[in-house]
Amino acid sequence: MSPANCDAYIFDLQPRGVLLVDSTLVHHLPTSRAISLPFTKIARELGQETAANIVALGALAVLTGVVSLESLKAAVLARVPKGTEAMNKKALAAGIAAAREYKRAKKKRQAPPQT
Repeated sequence: MSPANCDAYIFDLQPRGVLLVDSTLVHHLPTSRAISLPFTKIARELGQETAANIVALGALAVLTGVVSLESLKAAVLARVPKGTEAMNKKALAAGIAAAREYKRAKKKRQAPPQT
């Protein structure tokens, strides 16, 4: 989520791991195994920059499949401050949408040319 953290934690990346980076803040990718999505920009567009971490969680769930979207939504809503549930739902949905769009674009780039 920040250039300093990206540089600090790149060394913890496992051999088959992928680094998820906030492209709003991190402009230099330290590995070709990075996925760069604009979490902070998306959160700003929603009117709540501090929701960037929730945007990132939604994207992470789609990109890795480590948790179901239903379970993630329930966990997030159980932990956010009262009164912020609607904003956090929007942030989570925006992260999910961004990751799905990334996957669609990647699939399209990798598709063999049609003859």
